[in-house]
Amino acid sequence: MSYLHRSGLVVASIALWLATPTTASAIPIIFGHGETISHVKDLPGDLKQQARAELNQDVAIGFKYSHLHVFWLDVWSWDGEFVLYHDKQFWKLTQDQWTRFLGREGYEALEKPLLYRFPIGLVVVAALIIWSIVYKWITRKRTDQATQLLQDPRYQEAVRLYGEKLTAAQNPSPGGPLDMTEKPEAAAFAAALDYLQKEGVPPDEAKANLVRVLSFAGMPAKPEGAT
Repeated sequence: MSYLHRSGLVVASIALWLATPTTASAIPIIFGHGETISHVKDLPGDLKQQARAELNQDVAIGFKYSHLHVFWLDVWSWDGEFVLYHDKQFWKLTQDQWTRFLGREGYEALEKPLLYRFPIGLVVVAALIIWSIVYKWITRKRTDQATQLLQDPRYQEAVRLYGEKLTAAQNPSPGGPLDMTEKPEAAAFAAALDYLQKEGVPPDEAKANLVRVLSFAGMPAKPEGAT
């Protein structure tokens, strides 16, 4: 932002316009609307001294705007304008007065605060909406893929075999041998995966698709090593 200059400075005419300062309204805490003033930049020393002489305050350039907020997050903002301010007091200038006060280049170089243009609450809401849309799309895609796979008799048999092996491992016959070297899910997964590979499904494809259909069918979490 370019340095403020004094070209055409008419402090006296501005002081007449700025007769009585206004106070920004209080901001509710949880939900509501109010006004705020965001700092834009300090005045250079010479302008600051002249403004102090006219207004009896050390003022700076701010941007005053109204906003709607929920849980301390602004979700909408409007009626923004540049002002001279001190604490919550502010003085309005016309565009012509700003131009004479700062010069045309100085006035045009003033930038609206980023949070006025993009309220953080609105950004959060937009992000949540986008995330929800993407999540639903991914979920629907996975569901469609799993549904299509389960129309294949090979995957139907793999799911059946997985359930059968898992049940047998978790409920061994009385007096039968106990295999404590491998987790039941891992053993069942290996049996179903071996079946798919014997049916001609490539290993990586079989592994990924088996995880997908088991997850869709609500089977136990995939074992270690599954991708």
